[in-house]
Amino acid sequence: MTGVAQRDPSPARICVAGAGAIGLVLAARLAMAGNAVTVVARGSTLAALRAEGIVLGDREGSRLVPVLAASKPEWQPQDVVILAAKAQDLPAIAALARPAIGPATMVVPAVNGIPWWYFEGTGGADDGRVIEAVDPGGRLQALLPAAQLVGTATYITSERTAPNAALTFNPLRMTVGPVTPAARSGAARVAGLLQSAGIATQLVDDIRTAVWAKVIRNLSTNPLSVVAGATLREIFADPLLAPLARATIEEARAVAAAYGATVSMDADEVVKLGDVRTSMLQDYERGRPLELAAIGDAVVELARHKGMGMAHTCDILALARFRMAKAQALAGNPPPLPQP
Repeated sequence: MTGVAQRDPSPARICVAGAGAIGLVLAARLAMAGNAVTVVARGSTLAALRAEGIVLGDREGSRLVPVLAASKPEWQPQDVVILAAKAQDLPAIAALARPAIGPATMVVPAVNGIPWWYFEGTGGADDGRVIEAVDPGGRLQALLPAAQLVGTATYITSERTAPNAALTFNPLRMTVGPVTPAARSGAARVAGLLQSAGIATQLVDDIRTAVWAKVIRNLSTNPLSVVAGATLREIFADPLLAPLARATIEEARAVAAAYGATVSMDADEVVKLGDVRTSMLQDYERGRPLELAAIGDAVVELARHKGMGMAHTCDILALARFRMAKAQALAGNPPPLPQP
């Protein structure tokens, strides 16, 4: 099944739960392709979406894209529900979107890091294993049906510039695939919808290897960007930062290999993105929680399960946590230090 997705010209009912930078881009592109898109949002974002729609700036220019907006889905089940939230917000947004998920709805978590569903339907001793760093107690595993899950690796660099506005100028790319064999046909439909929306989409059977490729890219850049205040280009071009990033890559690649995934990473491709501030650096600058659990802690948890260490990675994660805690303390809002 691996290959470039075929366009799907038939419109779909799509709920995008979460109106961050990625959620706004996906919602706008899918609505522009003729789908009936509803965005689940709250507060000023909900008000702005209802008043104006989505303001999308990309390589094709700037445009206003009308969408429906709601504080919670109170309609019939959708064809597709996209969960576009930070990992720490996912349980709440998934519970909010649950009424829109019927027996035929495909659920697409467009999330960073190791996903909670990683061991769903894998067979063997780890089948159904809960990854505590991203799904304490298995809440998400119990809430969302594995047979309807479409996994993703999302390569969209974007920035939310206003409650209802997103800016992105790099090519939009996604890899999607079924989490379990039961989701194969649904994954193909989702891939076709994304392709029709102008998002270059690859459809694969082995979504877990694709996820590892994205995880390794995020893990080697996002926490380090917070520690150093560096852009993607600087991380791999600077003689002080590049060795740290590459050491993290090698540690993460070893863990991926222990779980059967062979991953190569082209640092030059990341450098070509230019002076892009990672989403984690943007969150740090705005005083928002960092996705260190999904991007970092989950990988460390998987490493320890195999009896492996990740010394460089753990050091960088600790420094990122320290910098975030210090920034919040200076702002008068000291949080409890999270456990690595």
